[in-house]
Amino acid sequence: MKYLKLITVFLTVAGLFGCGGGGGGDDFAASPPPPASPPPPPPTSGIGRTGLAVGPVSNFGSIIVNGVRYETDSADFIVNDDVGSQDDLDVGDVVLVKGTVNDDGTTGTADEVIYDDAVTGPVDSIDLAGSSLVVLGQTVRVGADTSFDDSFTPASLEGVGVGQVVEVTGQFDANGAIVATRLEPKPAGTQFEVHGTVTSLDDVNFRFNLNNLVVDYSNAMLDDFPGGQVANGDFVEAKGTSLDSADFIVNDDVGSQDDLDVGDVVLVKGTV
Repeated sequence: MKYLKLITVFLTVAGLFGCGGGGGGDDFAASPPPPASPPPPPPTSGIGRTGLAVGPVSNFGSIIVNGVRYETDSADFIVNDDVGSQDDLDVGDVVLVKGTVNDDGTTGTADEVIYDDAVTGPVDSIDLAGSSLVVLGQTVRVGADTSFDDSFTPASLEGVGVGQVVEVTGQFDANGAIVATRLEPKPAGTQFEVHGTVTSLDDVNFRFNLNNLVVDYSNAMLDDFPGGQVANGDFVEAKGTSLDSADFIVNDDVGSQDDLDVGDVVLVKGTV
């Protein structure tokens, strides 16, 4: 059965700010304020700070993300919404690491590693001069930091063909384009997947756009969306074996800053 699944994930991180005030004086010179107490020394107990890291895998031997080497012997791996393992990952895959970071800031222990591709589907067009391609209506930009699977011949944008099904991992820029960190080919019959921000919502005809892709959700099952409905501005993940099918499953998984605690270490690598 054909289906499409949409997942919305929102994660906001709030900073804490403090302010102080001063009082008025008289004709006498004010006494100088007492010296500020020195900050407490950093903890020396080793792994003591919970952490979240989002970024591409740069190397293995455990797993290295954003310059931190995480031990993964006891970690759970979720790969494209299924239980997986470290062997399912490649250099360039963008992952979310949940765990703890050591005091040195360069080592830690992963409790959970989550990978999800940015888009998987057939290539609509390729612009070699512009170092970009379009997959399921999503603009994908490649560059020197993009890792191409060795099964491309050559292992570069020149080795990708129009109509070929590819899996792209990367991060989104301010314009909604995907800055690719890895591309690999996928076999025929692979389930399609796309992420994007809902625009041009037509809740009468049950359609909306993800960039240049029109999604028909007229037969969708909506799960966990606020108010039970899709809204413009939702960042969603859509899955389906065929894009001309209206037999969709839609899931909105909402998180917030309430998932974080003061002292949590958040390491994010992205585009500015």
